Amino acid sequence: MPGSPSPIIAAAGVLMCAAGVARARQDAAAAQPEAVENGPVIVGARRGTFKPLEFRSLSAGFGFEARYYNDEQTQADGTTIKETETRLKTTLDLSWEAGIGHENLIDFLGDAQLGIQDIDIDSDIEGAGEDTSDLSTMYNLRLTFLRESDLPTTLYTLRDEIDTDRQFAGTIHSVNSETGLISTLKSQVAPTTLQIFHREQDQSDPLGTTDYSLTQDTISIDNTIYISDIQRLEIDYTFDHINEEQGEFYEDNYDRNDGTFTHQWNFGSNGLDNLRSSFRLYTQTGLVPQDTYRLDEQLRLYHSDRFDTHYDLTLEDRTIQGQQQKFARGLTGFRHKLYESLVTTGNIGASQLDVQDIFTSDEVFATLGVDYTKKVPYGRLNAGAGIGFVTQDNGDRGSSLTVLNEPRTFNDPFPITITRQNIIESSIRVTAAGGFPVYQLGSDYTVDWFPDRVEISRVVGGAIADGETVLISYEIGPEPGNTVDTVTNTVSLRYMVEEGWLRGLSPYVIYRRTDQDISAQDPSLFTADDVNSLTYGVEYRIGGLYLRAEQVNYDSTIQPYDSLRLEARYEQRFSRDSSLFLSAQHDTIEYRNAGQGEAELNRLEAKWNQGLGPSLDFSVDVIYRDEQESDGGSTNGLEEGLEISWRKRQTSMFVSLRNSNLDGDLVDTDSQAFVFGFRRDF
Repeated sequence: MPGSPSPIIAAAGVLMCAAGVARARQDAAAAQPEAVENGPVIVGARRGTFKPLEFRSLSAGFGFEARYYNDEQTQADGTTIKETETRLKTTLDLSWEAGIGHENLIDFLGDAQLGIQDIDIDSDIEGAGEDTSDLSTMYNLRLTFLRESDLPTTLYTLRDEIDTDRQFAGTIHSVNSETGLISTLKSQVAPTTLQIFHREQDQSDPLGTTDYSLTQDTISIDNTIYISDIQRLEIDYTFDHINEEQGEFYEDNYDRNDGTFTHQWNFGSNGLDNLRSSFRLYTQTGLVPQDTYRLDEQLRLYHSDRFDTHYDLTLEDRTIQGQQQKFARGLTGFRHKLYESLVTTGNIGASQLDVQDIFTSDEVFATLGVDYTKKVPYGRLNAGAGIGFVTQDNGDRGSSLTVLNEPRTFNDPFPITITRQNIIESSIRVTAAGGFPVYQLGSDYTVDWFPDRVEISRVVGGAIADGETVLISYEIGPEPGNTVDTVTNTVSLRYMVEEGWLRGLSPYVIYRRTDQDISAQDPSLFTADDVNSLTYGVEYRIGGLYLRAEQVNYDSTIQPYDSLRLEARYEQRFSRDSSLFLSAQHDTIEYRNAGQGEAELNRLEAKWNQGLGPSLDFSVDVIYRDEQESDGGSTNGLEEGLEISWRKRQTSMFVSLRNSNLDGDLVDTDSQAFVFGFRRDF
C-alpha cells in the first residue's frame, strides 16, 4: 500500500547493509595483488560474475523540520473559525543508484525519506483537532529492466507531501502517491509506450475550505505506426477508473474511455500537401454520463509559395446525460500572399446542431481578413482589417439544452460574462480545467443574474486563481424559434519604433463593430448585442522595463463599460544569485448600466532574490491588493514572505516566514506560516 512505512524501512536497512558489504568487497578487491589480472587465460572459462546488488552511488542525510500554521477566518455574519497547527518531523534521507546482475539487466534508482512526525492541531472546527505522532514516509523508487534493449520496462512507486502557499489564503497540504509500470517498445516501424498506474491524491487546508481526494487507476497506450515515408497512424488510448470526493457535498465514481486514432498522409510534388483524418471515442459514466464520437478531416493544399487552401469537416455525435446532440461542420478557406508584407485570408462554411427531439440550429458563416506589414521610418507598421458574417437559424426548443465544459478564463477585475438568456440558475457548475475539483458557489465564486446575461466572479482568497482557465457547465431553458444575423468589422493599427531614442515604443488602436439582428415571433424575449468597441493604448519596452497604458470604450446594448489599465513591470537579473521583480497595476472599470457603478483594482508586487556569498541566500516578496466597488463591495489584502537558506559543506538550513491578511465583504482571513528546516548529509 502506498504510504506504508514498514517495507520502506526494511528496504533502507537492507540497502545500508548492502552498501557496507559492497564497500568491503571493493576494499578486498583493491587489496589483491595486481598479478591476478595478468594470470593465465584458460580457454572455455566463464568471464565475469553475476552481481546480486552493486551500488554505483549511495548517500544519506539527517533532517529536521518544524512547521507552524495559524489560520483565522471571519464570515460576514461575524462567525470566526481559527485553527493552529504545529508539525515537527525528524527524517533520515537515503539516495542511491545501483545495478542488479549487470549494468543492462536491472537499474535500481531511489530516494527515500523515513521519519517520525508529531502533529498538534487546535481547531474550532468540530472533530478537526488532533495530537498525534506517527511515521512519515516519502520515496521515489524505480526499477528499470533491460535499459539498453528494445523493450525497456520501468516499475516505479512514489509518495510525496507538499505544502503550497496560496495568495491571500491558507496553505494547502497535498499527499500524492503513485505506483505503476512504463514499458516502451523501441521500433523504427511501430514505437509504442504502455503505462499502467494507481494514483492517490489528497488535498486539504487548515480551515477545511479545500478538502478533496482523488483515486485513479489508469492504463494508457501511445502508438505510432509508420506505414511509409509519407503515411503514419497514431493511436492514443486511455482507460481510467476514478473516484473523486470533496468533503460531504460531492462524490463521483466513474469509468472513462478516451481513444484517438489519427492517420496523416503527406503527398504532392513537394510533400507539403497533407490529409489528416482523426477519430475520437470518449465515454464516461458517473454523475455526468456522456458518450462522444467525433470525426475530423483536415486537407491542406499548397498550390504555390504564395497561395494555399484548406478544407475541414467535423462530424460529432454526443450524448450528455441522455440528451443526444449531433453536430456537423464544413469549412473551406484560403491564404494568399500578394507580397511578403500583404497576406489575405478567407473562410466560408456551414454547420448544423441537431438535439434529438428538441431543436435544430443551422449556421452559415464567412470571414475575410487582410494583414499588412510595412517597414517605415524608425520602425515597422502593422495594419489589419477583417469582416465576418454569421446567420443562425434556431428552431423552437421546448426543453432545456445542456452546455458542457465551456472553457473560460478569469482576468481580474473582470467577471466571466455568459451572454445567454434563460440560463437555469441551479445548473451552473464551475470546475478546474481538468474537470475536478468542483468549485463552490459563495466561497470560490459568485454569480450575478441579469435578464440578458450571467456574470461569474471569483472570490479573492478562494480556490480559483487570477488568470486560471475553468470549465463552466449550465443548462438553457426552453426558447421559441429565432433567426440571428451578425456582422462584425475589425480594424487594427500598430506602429513599433525600432530605431532612435524611442526604440521600444509601440502605440496601437483596435476598432470592432458588431451589428446583430434577431427575428422572432416575440422579439421581446431576445436582446441583440450591438457593439462598438474602441481600444487604444501604448506599450514601451526597454531592457527589463515594460510599461502599458490602455483605454477601452465598450459600447454594447448588453454590457457597456469604459475601462482604463495602467501597468508597469521591471524584471532584472543582476547576477547568477541576484534578481529583482517589480509590478504595479491599476484598473478602473466604469459600467454604464444602471446599478452597476464603478470598480477599481490596485495591485503591487515585489520580489527580490539575493545571494550573500557562497553560503547564504534570501528572498523577500510582498503582494498588495486593493479592490473597491461603488456599490459597497471591497477587498483589501497584504501578503509578505521571507525565505533564508544557508549551507556549509554538508550542512544546510532554511527558514521561511509568511503572513497574509485579507479583508473582504464575504470573508476576512488571516494566515501565518513559519517553517524551519535543518539537514546534514554524510
